[in-house]
Amino acid sequence: GRFDKMNEMLTITVQSPTLDDLVKVIQKVQRQAEVDQESVRENQRKLKTIKEDLDTKQQDIISLKDNMNTTKQYVKNNNKDLDAKQQDIISLKDNMNTTEKDIIRIKEDVYTNQENILSITENIDTNKHNMSSLLENLTMVVANVSTAFLEVQNQIDEVNKLPQRYFVPPTSCRNVTSPKARVIVTLASGLKVMCDTKTDGGGWIIFQRRINGKVDFYR
Repeated sequence: GRFDKMNEMLTITVQSPTLDDLVKVIQKVQRQAEVDQESVRENQRKLKTIKEDLDTKQQDIISLKDNMNTTKQYVKNNNKDLDAKQQDIISLKDNMNTTEKDIIRIKEDVYTNQENILSITENIDTNKHNMSSLLENLTMVVANVSTAFLEVQNQIDEVNKLPQRYFVPPTSCRNVTSPKARVIVTLASGLKVMCDTKTDGGGWIIFQRRINGKVDFYR
């Protein structure tokens, strides 16, 4: 199309052979040549792109072939796995048969255990009743022991009060005896004194003389 248009322009130029017309024709031819060159470059780019696409497609085809080979190997391996799975299924069936027998035996054991549990429960109920009776008896015994203990304690208190009732306070330290070397007693006069029951046979009243806070006690 563009080449035919250029020829048509040249034909028109030949019909008017003036200098200006020739210059115009040359300019048009140059512009057309530039357009054609750009078109050629565009086509070259397109051809390059097409070539790159072809290379990519070729690589894709190679990859597809590799994938097909891989898939074939995968299918082959799967077939082997299927054979192994079939053997596993056969083994599982055998195990299921054994398991069913075990379940029947376990059910029988459960039934026997239920009977044993029922018997044990009855024994527990009986033991609970016996324990309740024992607890009541024990409560009564504890109550009786507590009452007896209180009575004994009251009697002990009465016995302890006897010395206080008949106790005659001493009139001096001479009448005081004690396992301790020094004891504090209240005399019949109401005076509270400290008695020395060991020195020279005892019977001493201890007097204190204090000059200051640092001086010892003297008799």
